[in-house]
Amino acid sequence: MKFKFTFFLILMSFVHIYSQMTIKGVVKDENKLPVSFATAALISAVDSTLVKGSLTDDNGAYIIENVAPGIYKVMASYLGYDNVFSDAFELKPENRGATIDINFLQK
Repeated sequence: MKFKFTFFLILMSFVHIYSQMTIKGVVKDENKLPVSFATAALISAVDSTLVKGSLTDDNGAYIIENVAPGIYKVMASYLGYDNVFSDAFELKPENRGATIDINFLQK
C-alpha cells in the first residue's frame, strides 16, 4: 500500500511539471526595434479572458511561465500604439512552450 501511494505521488508530480509550459517572445515597433516595458498579456482564445501577463524587458523580451495547455493569443500593448494580437495558437501537453513575437504597426 505504501508503495502504491508513493508511486502515485511521483506520477502526479511528473504530470504537474509536464503540463506547465512557457511562452516567450519579443515585442518590436514598426521599425523592428525592441519595445521596452510593453505589456504582453496571455488571452484565452476561447472566451478572451486574461490568463496571465508580463512586461517586456529592455530588449523587448517577455516570458510568461506556468501556462497550462490550451488555446491562446498574446496581446501586446504600449502607450501610443493600438493593441496587437497574435494569431491563436494551441499549447499541447507534449509541447514545452511557444515563441510568439509581436510587431506593432505604425502609430
